Amino acid sequence: MTSSMHTEPRRRGTGISWGAVLAAVLLAAGCGAPLTNALFEEDILYLQALPSEDLYVDTPDGAGDTVSRPAPDAVEAVPAGVPVRGARGDTGSAGVSPALPEACVSKTDPCDPDLLRQLTVQMARNLNSYVYNLLVLLDKIRTLEPSVRTENSRTWGPIQVPGSAVFVRLEVTRGFSSFSYELTLALDPEDPAGDVVLAGFYRPGSTAADGAGQFWYSFSVHGDYFPEDVKMVGEMEVTYSTLGDEVYLEVALNDVGERSDNETVDASYAFNEPGDGAGYFFFSQPVEVHDPGEGETQLEEQASIWSSWHADGWGRADIRYYGGNLGEVVASGIECWDPAQSPVYAFMPGCPYDVSLWEPELCIESAVGWNQEVTSEQVR
Repeated sequence: MTSSMHTEPRRRGTGISWGAVLAAVLLAAGCGAPLTNALFEEDILYLQALPSEDLYVDTPDGAGDTVSRPAPDAVEAVPAGVPVRGARGDTGSAGVSPALPEACVSKTDPCDPDLLRQLTVQMARNLNSYVYNLLVLLDKIRTLEPSVRTENSRTWGPIQVPGSAVFVRLEVTRGFSSFSYELTLALDPEDPAGDVVLAGFYRPGSTAADGAGQFWYSFSVHGDYFPEDVKMVGEMEVTYSTLGDEVYLEVALNDVGERSDNETVDASYAFNEPGDGAGYFFFSQPVEVHDPGEGETQLEEQASIWSSWHADGWGRADIRYYGGNLGEVVASGIECWDPAQSPVYAFMPGCPYDVSLWEPELCIESAVGWNQEVTSEQVR
């Protein structure tokens, strides 16, 4: 009895391990190690090269809180427009007044001592809405399997976007130390080119999830195919880094505006989150804030806001106006706030603040100049 129990399986199996046979077949077919997710993990590497929600901007918005990032079911609540040319107000003795986004002009006092903090929050929300536009487009693809796999590339599509006649195609290519990608839209699935809506590259750091990259995105192309979802025109160029715990983001908007409006603007943003709860934010845009003299041409000045805040909520914002009809004159203003986001100090040209109300010693160190590369570019 004992002998037959040992020998019977050998006769039926001829001494061969079927697990080994299966492993050999899988490896020969190029399916990676048997019973693993190696192939799909490889796909994820290509997807991690694409822009992600790490590029959203956080700014102070109440004690201990930050600006809410747009959720898919709440994107309509996020301002989609860009800040446009500010309205002129009472210029006061200094001859300039803060330039406000059009949506804020009717309900914001130019001498409100909380103006710059409010603008910082609003500009961050606007920037988040721009990033959201392209992430929504990519999220339509992230959950799908690649259509084509090669040794150094993955292609998704052409895939028809549900509820539309649009086909989207994404190709990600792996180089020696970086990934490049191109996203196109087309009405014909057989169109080999389509219209490029997003293109860029990404260089991973110590892990695939953190690294540095750069990309170009077209509101115009996106809106041509999805006019009900994207109301804007223009282009956005983004340089970013998510290495370690730090997030750095630099954004240039080129000829961006509402599709229904004939006026477009250029603007620059920069954001740095060093990983300790603090943050730095920069915003710059051409505006008209100073009336020309008799016989002079109306020129655009440059308005730039630098904001910084500590993890505990203490913050400061500095604004500068220069160029245009101001010439060599630089007009500036300052605001500081406490952890409850209440003003503790403010100075704005032409604004009659009661200095006895302010405590300038409560201002944190100025953030002006933290991003010299961007600010110097604006001055040239």
